[in-house]
Amino acid sequence: MNRVSAMQAAIDEIRTKIRERDWVPGDPADLVILSGETVTSAVMDRPYDRIVVHHGRVVAENGVLM
Repeated sequence: MNRVSAMQAAIDEIRTKIRERDWVPGDPADLVILSGETVTSAVMDRPYDRIVVHHGRVVAENGVLM
């Protein structure tokens, strides 16, 4: 598996796990899931393939508001 395929597989697994969670609106879960070789590269490169969770709900994915 090449690096891009591995990254996509990891992102897909995270998306699946987020959707399987039994979160309800108002649960404390504000986070952004993004890829990067290091923390610095993830922040500096600002990858487009990211998931934004706010109050326990996925509110944006790959730059698209849900």
